[in-house]
Amino acid sequence: MLQEASKRKSIFILDEQRICFLLGIVAVFLAQFSQRTGSNSYMYAAYFLIVGWSLICKLDLLFPVALFLLVDNNILEIGGVSVQLSIMMIYMCRSLFVYHEKLHRMTIVFAVMISLYSLIYYNLGFTYVLYGLRLALVVVFYTEFICIKSNGTRESYDRMLSFAVWGLFFSFFIALLVNRQILEQSRLSISVGGAWNLVGMLAAVLFTHSLMMYFTYEKVVYLLYTGISFVVSIMSTSRTALLILAVSFVWVFLFARKNSARAVLKRLIILSVVALAIYLIVSGTVQIGIVNKLIDRIINPRRGDVSNGRFTLWSQYTAFIFNDPVVLIFGYGSTGVKGLSTIATVPHNMYIEQLLMYGIVGNIIVFFLYFNSFKYSIRTHKFNFGYSKLNFRYILPILVIFVIGMFSHVLTSVFVTTELFLGLIQFLVLSSDSSSGAKKLV
Repeated sequence: MLQEASKRKSIFILDEQRICFLLGIVAVFLAQFSQRTGSNSYMYAAYFLIVGWSLICKLDLLFPVALFLLVDNNILEIGGVSVQLSIMMIYMCRSLFVYHEKLHRMTIVFAVMISLYSLIYYNLGFTYVLYGLRLALVVVFYTEFICIKSNGTRESYDRMLSFAVWGLFFSFFIALLVNRQILEQSRLSISVGGAWNLVGMLAAVLFTHSLMMYFTYEKVVYLLYTGISFVVSIMSTSRTALLILAVSFVWVFLFARKNSARAVLKRLIILSVVALAIYLIVSGTVQIGIVNKLIDRIINPRRGDVSNGRFTLWSQYTAFIFNDPVVLIFGYGSTGVKGLSTIATVPHNMYIEQLLMYGIVGNIIVFFLYFNSFKYSIRTHKFNFGYSKLNFRYILPILVIFVIGMFSHVLTSVFVTTELFLGLIQFLVLSSDSSSGAKKLV
């Protein structure tokens, strides 16, 4: 029934995938006009435009739409509910009540457990209780989508990657076009005064996806995605993004097949070009405003501290956690403690924030929630969990998220969880192709 519904004849002039793409661009424009004018009316229009479309479009297009708008996650929200969460709720309701899909039992068990566990933070306010419910919804949504909709096929993954990269492109450059004051900031973002690292980190993660696909299939479209992600990463002036770019090049080079002289030569050429570009930029040969900002952030960090105060933050928060057994065991319920530091309100470290939020007990539940979801997703795509068919040289997009975690925020956010599951889909697709004997260059 679901397959028949997904193949139904479109009543629109354009196919639904192109409509999703165009509506995403319109939503991004409206979101930026909302930022520029200070009026929420444009943002509401964008929000309900996407929500309305999510009610009628094909179910397998909802994840790509959410990916297109991922970088706008902090702009397109009403009452703390982002447009991504609304898309997920619509998907779950349509999937369960219209098409009567069954959910994975163990994922549901741990989703319920983390939802109930978050009730112990009710004294902080209902918002903190909702964190657990949100996490449960997000993980169950991705488990459902990967196992039923993605089918582990390259075609399905290509669509997701395409929406994610073009969403990043349009969100970033429309922001620069509409809100020129963004260029006056010390760091570029899609909004004035916030979410500076978000764009750079997402661009760097998508760069790893695109790079892996290009060196696996040698298709020009993947090279285009690699270029877009690389340019946005550099323009974001995020040092974390630079780290991920470096890790990505080294990873791909190390896993080149030894008997493929042509492939190794290509990697050497690319590494040489990148090294030369970095040298020219750092030496000041290239004089571009954005590049100068990036150089200044590297050689003249704020407060004279290469970590921009992170080392101090980490020591303050770890002392707070380990000096209070209740917080260590059961968590604090929030990713930050008011008044603990004058530098920032959160530790800017995924591991510390995660431990602070849920404690040891809560994070055990979180671990099994993700573990069961990943395990079920892998088994659904005809792999035995932990079996040698899973080719771990393709795990780069997942690995870099934990590298970024040293300098970013909580693991269980919609942003990070989305990146994790997108990485899982690529991992399954490439492992599947590899086990079937397809030609591989990495």
